[in-house]
Amino acid sequence: MTNNLMNKLDELKCAIEQDSSVLELERLNKLINADENIMRLAYQKDMAVLAYEDALKHYTKDSLEVGTAQKSLYEAKLALDSNPLVMQYNDAYKKVKAIYASINKELFGSMSIHSCGENHD
Repeated sequence: MTNNLMNKLDELKCAIEQDSSVLELERLNKLINADENIMRLAYQKDMAVLAYEDALKHYTKDSLEVGTAQKSLYEAKLALDSNPLVMQYNDAYKKVKAIYASINKELFGSMSIHSCGENHD
């Protein structure tokens, strides 16, 4: 890579790190990780995922056991996702994800699988 390209990439990295949406996502991430209630809800959701996966290994999809595990997973995920701070985080995450998608499209949108000089005849 040329020095000019490396400099441009470094500028892009700095711009991303200083973007208000990225900074807000980082701030919310710290708050979430410090919130014991959210950590408990996340743990409960993770345990519900494991219970659901375990039920699927041992029972048919339409069994009572799988249905019960699926309902518990739904309720655990709903409790986590309904937390106001988690809702703020998810909104901020969507904004940052859109930034990265835009960058990806701008940088690589016109590239195709065959654009690296490979001959596929």
